[in-house]
Amino acid sequence: MSAPVQKLRARYPVLVEAGTIRGVSITTLIPVGAVSPTNRRRILIDVAGRDITDGLRGQGESIGIVGVGKIKVVSINDHQTGSYSEVPTKQRLETVYRALLQQYKPNNIGVFGCSGGRLEEMAWLQKQGLPMPGAIAVLTAPPFATTRRGDSMNLYHTALTGELPPSNRQTSVAPTFPPELTRQVLANTPDILFISGTRDPFLSSNAVAQATLENLGVRTELHVWEGMEHGVLLFPDLPESQEVSAVVAKFFEEHLGRTRHRKESISPENTPP
Repeated sequence: MSAPVQKLRARYPVLVEAGTIRGVSITTLIPVGAVSPTNRRRILIDVAGRDITDGLRGQGESIGIVGVGKIKVVSINDHQTGSYSEVPTKQRLETVYRALLQQYKPNNIGVFGCSGGRLEEMAWLQKQGLPMPGAIAVLTAPPFATTRRGDSMNLYHTALTGELPPSNRQTSVAPTFPPELTRQVLANTPDILFISGTRDPFLSSNAVAQATLENLGVRTELHVWEGMEHGVLLFPDLPESQEVSAVVAKFFEEHLGRTRHRKESISPENTPP
């Protein structure tokens, strides 16, 4: 067990059990004591960021949220038999999500994680004709795939190499959505939380996604911490890590179980076609 996971489990007592759901490797986490009365009919799916070390990345992302929110989490393991799974993440999410729909209402299921591509995952579920989950969260990760890095990635590169990035006034570097993320698809995105920091290389893509979805009538929240980097949940001694766990837990407590209502769309010119 990695040192960060040991520290997390010392701070937030949880019960952990490895298993499978329809052939997908998962880890189930529940708070010691009991799930809160509010969350007894709710569950979260953690689409964990990739980890080629001990396979416990999902625990690191989930433990604080389970401990603070008193909610059950099923973490989809990316680390399987020493290498990445050959089944795409969105398909493994679909498998687990379909199974949980037999036990939970869709608006009582949340999806989160430090892995990228949350918006493509929702597009995939829509394509399969599945109801949308109640709420989703992107935790210091790129919410969609893009070939343009944005200012945050450029500045991160500058910090590492000393090379200056191009100016937005000279060349367009703002992240752009892939073709499958059309206005119609994005407008059906569940309530969404974005977590980022001023040193997170993926801040630009989170900012672009949040503004676009908000303009399309999706209920969004963007929380940015000063000086915070990617993967802050894996460092439980940091006050920011504890704050993130509390914000994520509160978001799902407030947004799961609700009837979805869309705000009026602003429809600006820079939203996807």
